[in-house]
Amino acid sequence: MARRPRVFAPGLLYHVIVRGNNRQAIFRDEQDRIRYLEKLSFYCQDKSVDLLSYCLLGNHVHLLLETPQGNLSKLMQAFQTSYTVSFNKRHRRSGHVFEQRYKALLVDKDNYLLQVSRYIHLNPVSARIVSGPRTIGGAVMSPISKAKGSPA
Repeated sequence: MARRPRVFAPGLLYHVIVRGNNRQAIFRDEQDRIRYLEKLSFYCQDKSVDLLSYCLLGNHVHLLLETPQGNLSKLMQAFQTSYTVSFNKRHRRSGHVFEQRYKALLVDKDNYLLQVSRYIHLNPVSARIVSGPRTIGGAVMSPISKAKGSPA
């Protein structure tokens, strides 16, 4: 069965989910997390995409992105390739870091934005990785009050 094509248009919001290949770790240590956020910030600025919130877990990531220019695919291709090259070089390995295509779920700004943001921020709590929002130690989350811009 063929995959449904993604919808790209200016001004859309997406809940993006990225998983590690074979559900393996995307981050081996804090330096990997920092590098991921630095690259995410750079490519969001470079592609004029607004990062509204994020949550980095061991083997997957949740991002809430707004694309004023409708260019989510260009952002994700450049960003994920750059992180993969960096990760592989640093850890002296080769191959995929990410599994399949990223998932990009359209978010209805009026009816679903708050629910998605809450889900992203409480995901590590629900998974019992951390005891509460903003707790570091297995998860890195954006501030709940963050509006737009680069990672905090």
